[in-house]
Amino acid sequence: MIADLSEKCRERFRDVAMLGIYKFLKAGASVRWSYHRLLVIGALISAMFATHSPAHAQSPRRVALVVGIDAYQHIAPLKKAVGDGRAIAAALTTDLRFDAVITAENPTRRQLNAKLGEFEAAIRPGDLAMFFFSGHGVALGGENILLPADLPKPGAGQDEVVRDEGFSVDNIVRRIQRKGARVTLMVIDACRDNPFEQSGIKNIGTSRGLARPDTPQGVFMLFAAGVGQTARDRLSDADPVPTSVFTRHLLPALTTPGLTLVQIAKRVQQEVDATARTVAHAQQPAYYDQIVGDVVMREGATPTSAALALEQISRPIPTPVVQAPSRPALTLRMLRSVEAHAAQTNQMDVSADGTLAATAGKNDEVRLWNPQTLQPIGAPLKGHTYSVYAVAISGDGRLIASGSGDNSIRIWSRDGKLLRTLTGHTDTVTSLQFYGVSNDSLLVSTGHDQTVRLWDQKLGRESRRAMNGHVGWGTVAAVSGRMQQGERAGPPISAGRDGTIRVWSRADGSSSLLLGHEYIVWSLDVSPSGELVSAGADKTIRRWSVITREQRGPSLLFHTDEVWTARYSRDGSKILSGGADGLLVLWDAAKGERITSIIAHPNGVSGAHELPDGTIITSGCDASTPATGCTRSTLKLWSLAP
Repeated sequence: MIADLSEKCRERFRDVAMLGIYKFLKAGASVRWSYHRLLVIGALISAMFATHSPAHAQSPRRVALVVGIDAYQHIAPLKKAVGDGRAIAAALTTDLRFDAVITAENPTRRQLNAKLGEFEAAIRPGDLAMFFFSGHGVALGGENILLPADLPKPGAGQDEVVRDEGFSVDNIVRRIQRKGARVTLMVIDACRDNPFEQSGIKNIGTSRGLARPDTPQGVFMLFAAGVGQTARDRLSDADPVPTSVFTRHLLPALTTPGLTLVQIAKRVQQEVDATARTVAHAQQPAYYDQIVGDVVMREGATPTSAALALEQISRPIPTPVVQAPSRPALTLRMLRSVEAHAAQTNQMDVSADGTLAATAGKNDEVRLWNPQTLQPIGAPLKGHTYSVYAVAISGDGRLIASGSGDNSIRIWSRDGKLLRTLTGHTDTVTSLQFYGVSNDSLLVSTGHDQTVRLWDQKLGRESRRAMNGHVGWGTVAAVSGRMQQGERAGPPISAGRDGTIRVWSRADGSSSLLLGHEYIVWSLDVSPSGELVSAGADKTIRRWSVITREQRGPSLLFHTDEVWTARYSRDGSKILSGGADGLLVLWDAAKGERITSIIAHPNGVSGAHELPDGTIITSGCDASTPATGCTRSTLKLWSLAP
């Protein structure tokens, strides 16, 4: 009977069953006992439904286009790319049981176009669509171009020939998403040396590897090497393995039961890095995840299986991780909301006196706001030529710094005048923080070029050599020390995609590590007393002592997806967090207990700050589409009261 129910009916049946069980338990047991038993029985019900539901109801169709090109007619040939394609196609067909696997070996431009058309025709709304490419690729002006077998060898500086005759990764993604794919998986093993590079002339594209892609929502990209790195086609000319260094490690991870896409990518990163080091080569595969939730490529035993649930019933009852609030119930109530950027709001900062807010937009501009009224102040600050990812306001509120995918930092006056441009980063600037005591001259920045940089922004130059240490691009920067009128005087702190937090010495550029996060750290903030809070893609929030370099207390767990922002309240008594699950959560900073929470922005919270009067301003996305990403970016003002 259950097997014949529709998906919505099964969900409704499960909800009713859970509610009935909860009421039954609540009537005759303690809250703690009921909570634990409810989780266990819920796991049993979920496992039952997963077991008895028809296969087509629990997973969408999965289709793939697999391309391998060795036989380039006019540029350097490869040796392992066709082997890569054959091995991946076999794994998708036999081990992962894809519904359709389309292959192309050494296709010309016309043949690859035809295969792409066949691939598009096979995609239905809600499908998982995978595109695998092994061959040559090149980055042109931040755009990644895949090269067909018959690409003519262009002359010096003829970028447009390559762009016209090649295949843009961004365009392929758009073609897939127009067909309504729920998940788009792009696996690109094309980060080899630029096949057009010649000494003594102006070359086409970047000399090494591919550029960091602008990944839209619903897309997961896995590249064989990081930005600025090259992927080895083989370890040596005598390498007997028929696949590239990347693909030989991707295959076993891809077919391991129970692994999510992120877990697959992390495993491949570690193994490729170790293998490449045996030949003194730096290669760490890069992944870019814009999928909400987890995607498992091969189903297997998981922590919610019936066997594990039955085992848990006999275990001692643990204290629930999510504690009930110990104080009188408080409620978040929205006071007002306004449209922000035409596209996604990437970051927000608020001045120390609470009179100015600044937001960074994916539409290449910075906007200034009155935080209390949510009214814009002046015209948008324009000048960057790519998405703005970072924004910071100086301690006295007179200056605004912005960082962009155009690799530059711009310093603006409060009235919107561009004062100066700082250049030095060789890739996207991801985070900024004004730094210093009784002046606005010092600035700390991080970027996708894996560096942390200190600037004397008044002089328009770096105050010391760039500091290196993170593996993969850095994501966020903070400055520790007691806050005085919005300024900090402690050591710079950074975090990155490697899951580490580093506390830096300005004197010699050395750093010490704070370890605990399992994946990208998206946010750092320092309390008035010098405590550090971090949040990351592992769905956790962690509190640290900057002095002892140790985590303080257990991780804060409530978010169901990546946590993008975590900030202290003005007095340091609360932590405000938000992320991909759309939740705004308030925490007791000392006890680590959740105070209250609310769905603030359904498609993700990118920023949250407390204002001097106790109200809270948030930035985030309220609507989006798979093809274009965020379509409605808003700012909201919230009150907190019983």
